[in-house]
Amino acid sequence: MKYKWNLLPLIILSLMMTQTVSSRVGENFDHRHASFSNILRTFVEEGKVNYAGLLKSPYALAGYLAKLAAVSRSDYEGWNRDQQLAFLINLYNAATLGLIVDHYPIKSIRKIGFFPLAAWKKTIVRVFGKKISLKELENTWIREGFEVPEIHFALVCASIGCPVLRKEAYTGNNLKQQLFEQGEAFMADVSKNRIAVDKKNTIYLSKIFDWYQEDFGENKTEVINYVMQFYSDDQKRRLVPSEGEIKVIYTDYDWNLNSQ
Repeated sequence: MKYKWNLLPLIILSLMMTQTVSSRVGENFDHRHASFSNILRTFVEEGKVNYAGLLKSPYALAGYLAKLAAVSRSDYEGWNRDQQLAFLINLYNAATLGLIVDHYPIKSIRKIGFFPLAAWKKTIVRVFGKKISLKELENTWIREGFEVPEIHFALVCASIGCPVLRKEAYTGNNLKQQLFEQGEAFMADVSKNRIAVDKKNTIYLSKIFDWYQEDFGENKTEVINYVMQFYSDDQKRRLVPSEGEIKVIYTDYDWNLNSQ
């Protein structure tokens, strides 16, 4: 018993040191997310990920995720809104990469686990001293917490049907521009979104606009008005509401791994 009690000061000291390190991490946090940008530049090309390469360099991604996990909620709450959202988007994308690496080789994120959508329900995301799921991070923390529809152009679920994974991290200073550029790139991908040239008043949209319709508008018309900001005047002229209802066709979602 005496020996155990002698350990108590060491335990207390360890906890104090941990709290001090965590505080310093929050105070000196790199809002450029430079280490994640380096990972993305090294292992991502045209939205495709070199998962085999990441598997051989596990410490880079693990180190970045550890930095995010070391941030305290109080430090996070002291940041501005764009810094917070950039932090959470990067956390989602980095945690997803880590999940795939842990199960690689694999053909699709949907092959993880025995039940439907199991990958998104696993509590793999370390943040603020606890572990949450990708589902909670996306729906509760990001979607409900910020109500920014453009996040759907930035969150990448390791699938070809997703928006492309950017070769740089999101940052608070550049977030609005980065999200708009992601929207432009996503809407320009004709395998996912396009205005029909052979069918009158018809637009093809990614299933993302179906699954998350409420984030883009209260009804189909509002969703169409939202996506129009990414199209040219010539493209918009193909859709004429006065000449009849605009038909929306959702494109097939490719769940194959976004692997190089």
